Amino acid sequence: MKVASRVRDRLMETSLVYRLWQAPFANQKLAPVRCHTDLQRARRVLDLACGPGTNAHHFDPTSYTGVDINPAYIERARDRYPGRFVLGDGTAPDLLPGEGFDFILVNSFLHHLPIREAGKTLGRVNELLSDEGHVHVLDLVLPPRRGIARLLARADRGDYPRPLTEWKELLERFFEPVLLEPFALTAAGIPLWNMIYFKGKKRGVVH
Repeated sequence: MKVASRVRDRLMETSLVYRLWQAPFANQKLAPVRCHTDLQRARRVLDLACGPGTNAHHFDPTSYTGVDINPAYIERARDRYPGRFVLGDGTAPDLLPGEGFDFILVNSFLHHLPIREAGKTLGRVNELLSDEGHVHVLDLVLPPRRGIARLLARADRGDYPRPLTEWKELLERFFEPVLLEPFALTAAGIPLWNMIYFKGKKRGVVH
């Protein structure tokens, strides 16, 4: 099982395999954000853990910055899309020093991080977010009951899917909630992954 997991993770680190895996679900993932925001009008956009530019084409490239720690992803994104792509660690406390953003997308990143690292990342995101801006978080929920959605969440290469209540508590520590919306990624009408969409505003003081 551990060997299979390592092989899976190594394959997913290549941009082609990642894009093929994400392709059927990328638009479904982003649908809740698009329901509430015109992405082409978003300004000063930060796409944290952007992968090989999966969502870059939705945004005005003159306003877009994508960050990822994987050099192959960043190289592929630069080849395929206009915009600014930065090789960097999304958990670093000095990420993009001196910059600010009005729209920050954190898409399916936090369930790869233990709670302490996730908290550090969200703290930095709160610092990077402008006073009038919004953070948009999409991430994997661990369902309470047995079933295919729970099985797939446990099999994900991210080791930290969280129950909905834990996501709510974590995100509201760092941001004033505007919207919290559970949804599912489906195939042939069958729910496969339970997800959360959270939209929030900057908090002045984070405890």
